[in-house]
Amino acid sequence: MIITGLRGVGKTVLLGELRIRAETQGWVAVEAEITRHPDFRLRMAQLTRRSLPQLPPKARWKDPARRTASVLKSLTITVSPNGALAAGLDIEAAEGMADSGEIVRDLADLVVALGEVAKESPRGVVFLFDEIQHLSRVDFEAVITALHKSVQRALPVTLVGAGLPQMPRLAGEAKSYSERLLRFPSIDRLPREQAVRALVQPAPDLAVAFTVEAAAEIVAYTEGYPYFIHLLHPGVRPYRLGRSRERADQCRRRGQRASTRRREAGRQLLSCAGGTHHTPGAAAVRRRAA
Repeated sequence: MIITGLRGVGKTVLLGELRIRAETQGWVAVEAEITRHPDFRLRMAQLTRRSLPQLPPKARWKDPARRTASVLKSLTITVSPNGALAAGLDIEAAEGMADSGEIVRDLADLVVALGEVAKESPRGVVFLFDEIQHLSRVDFEAVITALHKSVQRALPVTLVGAGLPQMPRLAGEAKSYSERLLRFPSIDRLPREQAVRALVQPAPDLAVAFTVEAAAEIVAYTEGYPYFIHLLHPGVRPYRLGRSRERADQCRRRGQRASTRRREAGRQLLSCAGGTHHTPGAAAVRRRAA
């Protein structure tokens, strides 16, 4: 699953909540913020190595776990011939596995091997990738291929990512079957009731209370876009003492002082999204960035 939406709608927060739920259910959750890494195999080797100690203890490792360590060592030697990444892996590298130098093949070997050891343990592994749009096309293809092989073998390894609205298109360009393999739930602006709740519920912690008119003014002004609702909250902080009542005209003045920051943020959001999307959230950003 890859959660999509413009910046500031809560994708990263949702990933954090999913991590908590996964760990509560006994899964190993491996978090990473994707950057334009020169070799994604190196990043995946590091993440896989991080997950292994959370599976069966080393003293009780069975053949699948030893095989995973062997495949991991093979990949790390391929990616980093100086052996720095393989330090501590007291096992021979697996010949012919994850050593081709082709990321699509090597990453599939690694994920399948990890899934096999997870299948022998009471825990599955979920990779939580934020900013997944930064993956190159070939890296994204490798991730999709590895997940596909994992699904075909019914292995307990999966992915939850978060990225910008173009992710379904990028996935389709990387692998035609990605639409059948992945779901792409979208997060957009909040409905009015939820926007009011997001604004009003945290207010007591700031020693602030909103009038009905003030809350309605802010929700109308932000059009329910979470980033802008959050942006307006610092504007009420000077009124903490004495549990002041924010009136609509006060909120309007706070909004006017925040307009410069809001327009700049909106331009950055449109820039990151490529300025080509026509979702309601994107339209709201365009109007506020104008």
